[in-house]
Amino acid sequence: MEMQLVVDRTTFYHWGVAVVMLLAKVLFVSVSSGVFKTKAAVPAGPEDVKFTGGDKSKARFGMGNQDVERCYAALRNDFEQVYPFIFVSGLVVLLNESTIFGRPIFPLFYVYVTARWLHTLCYVVLGVQPWRTLSFILGTSMYMTLTAKLISALLLLHSTP
Repeated sequence: MEMQLVVDRTTFYHWGVAVVMLLAKVLFVSVSSGVFKTKAAVPAGPEDVKFTGGDKSKARFGMGNQDVERCYAALRNDFEQVYPFIFVSGLVVLLNESTIFGRPIFPLFYVYVTARWLHTLCYVVLGVQPWRTLSFILGTSMYMTLTAKLISALLLLHSTP
């Protein structure tokens, strides 16, 4: 028996746009960390001291510079949140799960993207609470909703002959 892959084009399109927006956010944080390291003359490693003219004692991944440390923390958070979301939401799209509770699923992608951008702005640029935590909770709830949708779709797929 041959299984055909049928994907809702609208959902796939919106998922692709959301992925591009998330990757642009990760790139923004990465570039920001470079800008902050350059401004503070914080070399990435001891071998970079000659090139950047920074202080060799600061060459421990930006330790001691709050802006650089915030960027690194935001990047770590992205690795924990963004890439798994892309994977889970991509599987949801590939399983042709285009609705949730009778509504299109793709707005959840944009809510997640908005929450992640807000989290980054609150963390890296503004440094404000409780907005950073609230945006994290909002994004995580979208991620958990899609994970539940994926689990239910996989269980349904497994139970059908």
